[in-house]
Amino acid sequence: MPDWKQYVRKHLPPLQLPPEREAEIVAELAQHLEAAYEEALARGALEAEARAAAQRQFTDWPLLESELHRAERTIPPAVTRRLGRWNDRIKTQQKGVGKMLADLWQDIHFGLRQLRKNKGFTTVAVLTLALGIGANTAIFSVANAVLLRPLPYAESDRLFVAWETQKDGAVREQRLSYPNFMDWKKRNTAFEKLAVFSDNTDTLSTPNGAERHAVARVSADFLPALGVQMTLGRTFLPEDDLRGAAPVVILSYGFWQSRFGGDPSTVGQTLTLDGQVSEIVGVLPSGFDFPLEISGADIWTPMAKDAHYFPQRGMHGYAGLARLKAGITLKQAQSDLNRITSQLAGQFPDSNKGRGGHLVLLHKQVVGNSRLALQILLGVVGFVLLIACANVANLLLTRGSSRAKELAIRGVLGAGRGRLIRQLLIESLLLGAAGGVGGFLLAYWGRSILQNTLSVLDIPRLAEVSLDFQTVVFVAGVSLLTAAIFGAVSAIHSTGIDLTEALKTGGRTAAGSSGRLLRNALVVAEMALALVLFIGAGLMIRSFYSLVNVHPGFETSNTLSARILVPAQKHSTDDELAEIYRNILDQLAGLPGVKSAGASTTIPLVGGTWETSFWILGRMDPETDKGIFFRYYNATPDYFPTMGIPLRRGRLFTEEDRRGRPGVAVINETMAEQHWPNGNPIGERLKMGIRFGQEGEPEEFEIIGVVGDVKHSNLDSTVMPQIYIPYRQQTNSAMQIAIRTEGDPGELFPAVRAKMAAIDRDIPLYRVITLEQARQRSAGSRRSAMLLLGSFAGLAVVLAGVGLYGVISYTVNQRVHEIGIRMALGAPRHHILKLVLGQGMLLAIIGVGLGLIGAAALTRVLESFLFSVSATDPVIFALVAALLLAIALLACWIPARRAMRVDPMVALRHE
Repeated sequence: MPDWKQYVRKHLPPLQLPPEREAEIVAELAQHLEAAYEEALARGALEAEARAAAQRQFTDWPLLESELHRAERTIPPAVTRRLGRWNDRIKTQQKGVGKMLADLWQDIHFGLRQLRKNKGFTTVAVLTLALGIGANTAIFSVANAVLLRPLPYAESDRLFVAWETQKDGAVREQRLSYPNFMDWKKRNTAFEKLAVFSDNTDTLSTPNGAERHAVARVSADFLPALGVQMTLGRTFLPEDDLRGAAPVVILSYGFWQSRFGGDPSTVGQTLTLDGQVSEIVGVLPSGFDFPLEISGADIWTPMAKDAHYFPQRGMHGYAGLARLKAGITLKQAQSDLNRITSQLAGQFPDSNKGRGGHLVLLHKQVVGNSRLALQILLGVVGFVLLIACANVANLLLTRGSSRAKELAIRGVLGAGRGRLIRQLLIESLLLGAAGGVGGFLLAYWGRSILQNTLSVLDIPRLAEVSLDFQTVVFVAGVSLLTAAIFGAVSAIHSTGIDLTEALKTGGRTAAGSSGRLLRNALVVAEMALALVLFIGAGLMIRSFYSLVNVHPGFETSNTLSARILVPAQKHSTDDELAEIYRNILDQLAGLPGVKSAGASTTIPLVGGTWETSFWILGRMDPETDKGIFFRYYNATPDYFPTMGIPLRRGRLFTEEDRRGRPGVAVINETMAEQHWPNGNPIGERLKMGIRFGQEGEPEEFEIIGVVGDVKHSNLDSTVMPQIYIPYRQQTNSAMQIAIRTEGDPGELFPAVRAKMAAIDRDIPLYRVITLEQARQRSAGSRRSAMLLLGSFAGLAVVLAGVGLYGVISYTVNQRVHEIGIRMALGAPRHHILKLVLGQGMLLAIIGVGLGLIGAAALTRVLESFLFSVSATDPVIFALVAALLLAIALLACWIPARRAMRVDPMVALRHE
């Protein structure tokens, strides 16, 4: 080792400074030269070359002398002496820390130079990490917004959703009746606020015609319970909830901006809602929303709109919102609620016997079933990150083998194993940091795509997804953790080599053979993890394929659906209402390009379902037996042929099936098979449990026909017993119309809207959709799940394939000399091909075997997302395993062909 202090004293002219200060400067310059000398040796330079490289650091010694004098003159001598004393004290106290920081900076600088010098390796490693970290960051940002971030209300941990419960073999959550809510409110001692809410759609009268808008019906304490501060005006008052109160409304911020242009004088103006002139008393703040069923409501109304439900204790139509008093626990509040419901059960046995109450934390209620979906996605992207880490670890191991000689030289020159490990870990941390930045950028660019994909999965609070501080901390943590994992594996292995052997073989034998087992293990792990994800994606694809090929029981092609509502002021009797519908359907059916038009209270895949109790007369006594809940619908005679619902037995409705005539009904095949499995249901009679109570409305219905089963709620829903009743025997002011067209139904929508405006501009037409769109929307959640899981699984398979290719390619390079000897001794080329393919495919087969075992256990969590396919479907398992092995074969084939073409003479000279 050259004496650099002597070298500096020899070449540096006298500085004419105090001896202590001059000695410090000489020591600093000597340290700089020594660092440059060691760095050159580490790069593989000979000793003479390293010494020359260090000496080139300073060539103009007189210029250096003048610069040092200028620096010394800028500080007064007294200050210099004082700084010198402080510096001595600091050196005494922090000598170890200063040296450590200097060494750390030197390692960082050297690491950056190494990564810059190996651009191909650095690019592949950073891109691999960016993909893994980016996928995790994107999903974490959603999980953070949905699962971890508190709701945006004051002290949201005190907010609960309140339900009634009905114990009938199992405890079921049900909505509250208004009288029960009022009794809960009066008798409780645990709630600071108690309110109810429900979603509605009301008709808004405008100069351009009637419009239907989403409406939130809430009691006076609802907004105060959430701690809402109004933008304009006031919230609802208790007197606004009273029967006969003057109609008032509150507007959402978005509706206020779009309809009133953000005019501050909006409060005090009026609008006409469901025929009532209502005063606008307030505007909600920007960004406010309630994430349950009233989310997105344009207009908010008080409970006085539902005054007709006030005395009906058996009418359960509201969800409850409770804010607990400060210091009250959930257990105490639930005990108080149990006391109240027990009192009501004794006081009102006819309506409240067996009824209780149940509180659910609002955040838990909002998250709902989305927790499982997000946990699965987090697990999936976690697998992808593990595969990325294994890939980068393999790259580092391979690179470590090629650097074995460099590390050996540094070790011989005195660098301890700890220093070498630190250097390699710092390089890994630099890779991790670069991968983290890349992952964050990928997540930022893909955030909107992810939100759109997840929107059909009914995941709440997607609009709140953002890359906030918590997400940045997550990215930093994941980047450091992954760098520590793959960096430690490589650093510990690469520095645990025999220095003498490494110097003799150039590192090829010392590092390469000892790392082969670890590299192979990482490839096996990659293949196993990729197979698990690939099988999960295969199950989702099979499930989606089965779903889209399900026949819903009706024809979705060339059919348009829309909802209409006839205001109460348009008719005085139900017969008049029925005639209005008949006129509308006749005129729509007469439009050019329309084949037929029909209507029902709900249309499959578009509307909801109604249920009420029925008794099968002759088998059940309505006075003593409990009725059976069936789904029922009102329908016009043209509804079944328009929808393409086939008649299996009996007849359909006619216009003669009206009030004053015997009640008739049509049932579906499932109901016929369940209740008349060996007989003919035609002529059997049913009694309806809840009647509308209109004059001439029948109580009993004779079954006159059986139609095919229809999937009403979703394509994957189980068909339930269904009953259809003629619209002229039970009328409803809101109906959904179905229009079958000769061509594209979407092109006919403007003509339908114009015709409805010509018939009556006060009858709103809304929720317009083609049945093919409704069918696609029904399968949308499974499509999104398939796309997400398939994308991540595809990424995992690509990473695993690249990892396998890298290991086999490196192995071929390490064995070039051996391959040359084999070929020189007469080994045919196909034997070399078999040798290389055999090694790679053995790793793939082991990985696939382990992956099949893991998939059999882990894919069971997907059962709730699958349709018509088992979580352990053997066909999917076999096909995916075969496909992954084919990809592995391709990954091995490329380096195997290269090995097969080795020139023996060149190989024998290979080092």
